[in-house]
Amino acid sequence: MTLDELIGTLDGSVTEAIYADQLKNRTIILNGEIDESVIEKVFVPLFNFDRDDSKEPVTLIINSVGGSVYDSFAVTDIIENYHKPLTVIGTGCVLSMALLLLMAGKNNPNVTRCAFPKTVGLLHAGSMNVSGTQGQVRDITNFNRHLEEIVKKFVLQNTTFTEEEYENNYDRELYMSGYQLLEHGIVDKILDNNK
Repeated sequence: MTLDELIGTLDGSVTEAIYADQLKNRTIILNGEIDESVIEKVFVPLFNFDRDDSKEPVTLIINSVGGSVYDSFAVTDIIENYHKPLTVIGTGCVLSMALLLLMAGKNNPNVTRCAFPKTVGLLHAGSMNVSGTQGQVRDITNFNRHLEEIVKKFVLQNTTFTEEEYENNYDRELYMSGYQLLEHGIVDKILDNNK
């Protein structure tokens, strides 16, 4: 899908117009809960920008309360494998899975992760609601344990948290401001004109 085709799918609202205008500047905005729409709004533009002929850098701006683990990991995968300059900026709030998007790419030399001093991040164990037969509940619970290990490994690879620190904070709501995000290696730099 070309950029013009992608823009043609938008609904015409002011929010969508701003999003489309920013896409032309190679800036992607994730502003809201992470659900299946993150594939069209974030993954597809990143995927296309990574494969086009332009050498221009791309910026991903995140302000989100988090959301779907499955959809979020599609975006973390592309960030971690990005081939061009990519700046990921956390602003406002980057909670739960949004924080994992912000921390992605620590080991990718093409990715720079940034936050503002008052950006608020949240690292926590997440939540789930399950219903169904006993077998269905058991199966999703077992898979969720596996998913918890994937998240743990991801956090340890993309931050300076030790395994002990991660375990000690696992069942907490660990809120962090911008400089705490920097201290824990979740971002590489703080965007602060006063420093």
